[in-house]
Amino acid sequence: PIIALGGAGVISTIANIAPKQTAKFVADFLEGDLQPAIQEQLKQKPLIDAIFSEVNPVPIKAAVSLLGKCDLHYRLPLGMPEDATLVHLEEEMTAYGLL
Repeated sequence: PIIALGGAGVISTIANIAPKQTAKFVADFLEGDLQPAIQEQLKQKPLIDAIFSEVNPVPIKAAVSLLGKCDLHYRLPLGMPEDATLVHLEEEMTAYGLL
């Protein structure tokens, strides 16, 4: 949405776990192919909500861990995500097709 409001680019948390999909919908939007860009953004919305269900970067690191790309370890002042957050992330990542 930020590009639609005149932004010049994107800093995307979800791109850590869905880089190709995120890059494609941004490219689609910039090329004026709005319908696929909108559809992908709406498809990502539940996953984005899950990623921001706790203080960033706790959930996104958990999501990257679920993909097997890092250990689930945090340094202070951050702590482990709630069990419910992990369940929610896994559900949304599965629904999106990442797991």
